Parts: sequence; structure tokens; C-alpha cells
Amino acid sequence: MLKTSSTTTRINPAQNRTELYQAHRKRYRPCFATDGSWIESQFGEPREQVDYAREWLWHALAFLAGDESDIELANAILRATPNVANHFNPVVAAQILVRCKAQLSESTRKHLLQIVIDGIPEAIDSSLATAGLNNFTMMRAMLFLTASQCVEKYQPGNPHGSIDEVYNHYRLRQFGRNILCLIEQQLERSELAHEFNSPTYSPISLLAAAEIVNLIDDIESVKAASRIEQYLWAELLTFYHPALGQTSGPMSRGYFVDHIGHANNWRILCAMLGLDQTHSVLDLLYPPMPGQVSHGDLVSEQAIACWLASPDYHPPQDWRKKLNQRQYPFEHTASYEWPGYGFKRADGTLVSNVEGDDCVSSGTGVATVYQNQQFALGSMSQSYSTQNVPCHAAYHIDEHTTALGATRSAYPTLTRLNADGITHSDCGAFTTAQNGETVSGTAKPWHWLHTQGVAYQFNLVISEHLPVSRPVERILFDAAPVEIGRTLSVAQSGQFHIIDGCCELFFDIHTPEPVEFIATRHDGLLMCSAVVPASWRGDLVFNFEFRCCSINRKSDAQ
Repeated sequence: MLKTSSTTTRINPAQNRTELYQAHRKRYRPCFATDGSWIESQFGEPREQVDYAREWLWHALAFLAGDESDIELANAILRATPNVANHFNPVVAAQILVRCKAQLSESTRKHLLQIVIDGIPEAIDSSLATAGLNNFTMMRAMLFLTASQCVEKYQPGNPHGSIDEVYNHYRLRQFGRNILCLIEQQLERSELAHEFNSPTYSPISLLAAAEIVNLIDDIESVKAASRIEQYLWAELLTFYHPALGQTSGPMSRGYFVDHIGHANNWRILCAMLGLDQTHSVLDLLYPPMPGQVSHGDLVSEQAIACWLASPDYHPPQDWRKKLNQRQYPFEHTASYEWPGYGFKRADGTLVSNVEGDDCVSSGTGVATVYQNQQFALGSMSQSYSTQNVPCHAAYHIDEHTTALGATRSAYPTLTRLNADGITHSDCGAFTTAQNGETVSGTAKPWHWLHTQGVAYQFNLVISEHLPVSRPVERILFDAAPVEIGRTLSVAQSGQFHIIDGCCELFFDIHTPEPVEFIATRHDGLLMCSAVVPASWRGDLVFNFEFRCCSINRKSDAQ
């Protein structure tokens, strides 16, 4: 059964933030001791890894919005925040220092300030690799600019053998200005951000831009951040499919939760701001639906939702009208670039420009999305990273709602097989061309990942996680019904035909030599595959065509 909100409208972000923070405080108040330490028994496991350190700060944002006792606990949580190397910690610490300074005790302020100061040298070092807009460059701009309003002067350590320098608030502000300038220069070279249409990371870039506008007293920086925020809104709203209630098209950087369109950061933000009027954030996360996939564990998802909810955002005033008036079919193409390789420190450590592109040279491409009422299909003409989602389809299985579970996602991947089975991470380099509802192209292993003597599997992956009681309706191979787990053919070509909900999918695969065609199910995924044995010694190139078509269920019924 699809889960929908009982609330008829969700267009008040301030109210949505208040409700989220109330629910979060109720859920997590028993999880923290009075000294701010995490009570392991609440979840049966410690949260001691580096990534967990940022969660203390995210949790604290909800408690800082509560009553006097909640604010006291928030201060304890902030003082207990581990000061460890983490890209997020100094950013959020500086944000809290500026946004919530009236609620902080002196000891809390000193601890947060130390987190900020200790994070600045690494941020300065990494900023030498700034080439365009991604979540890290926007976070560093936010860090430098917020730090410029709470750090007077300090002399950093010398972690990379660089010369000793003294930084003051004037220089920190200039670092922030410079990053914003470099980002805007990239947005003049290409039509999309370096990290474009990323359901996990584009909302973080939005957050950083919005908070610069909200918190910074430097007019030049505010104007630049405002332009960047509007640019991001235009990009994300263009790829958003209002009839499906989720983003669509290719993604420069996506995780599993993004591939299948569940409660990723963009979906959380849409619920928060009222773009999604079917769900509240509470519907998505407190608790999630059975079968729903999260990025990381539930504690992390609920904590980052508090951070995403913290700013006042500035979407275009006419965004709702434009989405409501979108005419189908709708098609959009835009250019993108990737800088490639990265910046090497004196000690040889590589600082990647965009996550995962450090093994390829720079280049440009075109991203395309085609939308009709029942589905969306998108592609990027050239992939450059294993974190790209170079071809992606989303479609209705229930066209009468945009609730979570009313759509499915399908996407091709090239994976390696090992003794333990399939590795779900993509190792494929894709080149594609799109003509409306058809994407054709090639996939082959990335040169740095290709290994002789390893079996490979080229797949059309379809998520069956939601609804858990409704698998894909019908699967055909070369017009014959498919038996899951049984070899369908050993040939050089074959066609999978999926009939499901409001859409038909056709996935044709062609290879230089005969391969095994098979359909399997793993962990909520239907995988329609061509398997290349480990004994293969020729060039490993898969040619494919992926086509989507609407099904008129009314006509079927008649």
C-alpha cells in the first residue's frame, strides 16, 4: 500500500521545519546523555566512525529550536561533537556559530570555533582544486564566509608542508569570494553544474548558497551566492518530473537511493518546501515505509534532514506555476563539463575536482531528458566517473498518485562478478545518443577497472523495492516469457521486454561474441543481464538500445 500524507497541503516550509524538529527531538531526546554523549543502548551500536561526527551537529539544530531544556541539551551535544577530520564538521559548526550564536554558551562557542579553525587549512588546500560547482566547492565558500564572521585571526598548523601563514577574517572572506567567482566562471562555460542533477549533493549546494544569502554580511558574496542558488533551482526544477513526483534524467553523481528515487536529499527537500505536496518529511522518514531504501542508515538520514531544513531557501516565485503548466512531451538538453584528474599536493596526495573523475582527462558532453506523462528517460552523452548515472528511466506504475512507491526506476549498469556474486557498483564507461524516448550507445569497463579473467555482467536494473507486494508485471526475452534464474539464450544479441504499470521497456543488447542472457532477482532488484564469462579475451564492448513507451491502460480495458 502506498503511504500518503494526511495533510492536504505542505507549502509552508517554516511549519514543516517546526514539525520535523519537534518529531526529531521526541525521537532522539532519549538517545543523548546530559553530557551530550550518544547512548549506545538506544540503537545497539556505537556511532564512532568519522562520518558520524557530523551527526552531532545536525541533531543539535533540532534541539536548538526547542525549549530551554532542549537548548541546554543542544549545547551539550555540540560540546560532545568529536573534532575529527570531516568535510562537513567545520561547515556546520561555522553555520551554527553565526545562525544560533544567541543560544550558545561560551564553552560551546569555543569548541565549535576550534572545529572551524582546525578545518580551515584542509579547506584552503582543497580549494586549490576548485574548477566549478559541486557540493564541496559551495560548502567551502560557505565555510570561509561564515568563518570570516566568527574568526578574527589565527595561525594554522602546517599539515602539508606549506609555508606558515596567518589568516584573518578579511582573507577568509576573500577565499569565499574567490570560490564563488570560480563557480560562476564554470557556469558561463557550460549550462550545467559540474555536479549536476545529483539528488544527494545538489541540495547540499543549494543549502550552502541559501545560507550565504541568509547569513553573510558581505554584499558581493551575497549577490554571487544568490545568482548561483537561482541557477541551481533552474537546473533541478527542469529535471524534476512533476507528474512522477521525483527527479528524472541523468545524474552526474548518484547513489543507490538516487537511482531508485526513494527518500534522497532532493526528495526530502521537496517535501520540506512543498514541491512534493503528497508527503511531509515525517511521512518519508519517521518511520520510512517497509522496503524503502535509505542512503546510509536511518539515524543519518533523519539527522541530515534537520540540516537540509535549517535554511530559508529562495526558489523562483513562479516555480509552482511553471511546473503545473509543463506540457508533455517535454525535452531538455544542456551541456556539461568535467575537469578531470585533480590537484596534487606536494606529498603526492590527489585532491579530486569532482568525486570520481580523477582517472580521466577533462571533457564536455550533453545531458538530455525526455518526459511524457507516464515516464521520463534521460542520458549523458559521455560518462566520466563510476558515480555517474549515464542513462536512467523512471515510470509510473500507478498514475493516479505521486506517492512514494507509485513509480519505478530502470537503468543500465556494467558490473563485475566475483566469487560472492554481483558487485552492484557500476564499472562501465558509457557513450550514448538520445532521440526522444530511445537511448542507444555502448558500454565497456573503465580502463583502470578492467581486469582479464573476471566475469562481467551488463544489466538493465529495475527496482522492485516498492511496493513490496508488487513485482514487475511481465518480463519477456525475444518475445518469450522469462523464467527467473534460468539461462534464456547464449547468443550475440537479445531483447528484454518489460511490461509494467504504465510503461513498456525495450532493452536490446549486442555483443561481438555469444554471451549468456539471464534474468535474476537480488535484494529487491530485477536484473535483465548479458553475462560475459571470465574466459573472455576479446574487446569487451556492449552495444545497447533502451526504449520506453507508454501503455494506455484505458484502451487495454476497453
